[in-house]
Amino acid sequence: MMSVASFEVPYAVFIVLLILWNVSYTIARQDAETSEDQDNNYNNVNKCPIKCACLGNVVDCSGLQLISSPSKLPPWTEILDLSSNKLEDNFTFSMSHLPQLTSLKLNKNLFSHIPELSLLGNLTHVSISHNFIGDIDGTALRKLPHLQSLELPSNKIKVLRRGSFLAPNQLIRLYV
Repeated sequence: MMSVASFEVPYAVFIVLLILWNVSYTIARQDAETSEDQDNNYNNVNKCPIKCACLGNVVDCSGLQLISSPSKLPPWTEILDLSSNKLEDNFTFSMSHLPQLTSLKLNKNLFSHIPELSLLGNLTHVSISHNFIGDIDGTALRKLPHLQSLELPSNKIKVLRRGSFLAPNQLIRLYV
């Protein structure tokens, strides 16, 4: 018999308890490491893009002289501000991983046409003021069924094609 902390414990019981403690410690440690790895993966996907500012569900990437969309935008983004950059008509929105995105601000860029936004089907508000849009062809709006507000002031609109705003959307406000 062995005495542990003034208790008489058979040696075999002591060894079993020691093994159980070691196993539970190892499992707890592995769980902690797995949790840490998951947190790191979560943070890599959900981090605010470098140079952008994030607060709640808003991602502000305005005034950064961007020529393309920031990569790895967090999937929780509901409002995205890409104003005051150098985005042009060849700009593609690879944001299909943003199912929560409802508001997009593209003011003060270099667009001459309304950009193709069909991958952003949950948009309710789009602002493209202070660009160089001269021709409005509603095909860019056709796949935005939830669009309620479109802001286009301070553009150079000269041509409005027939059916431009007949797209299957819920457009309530049009600012030109």
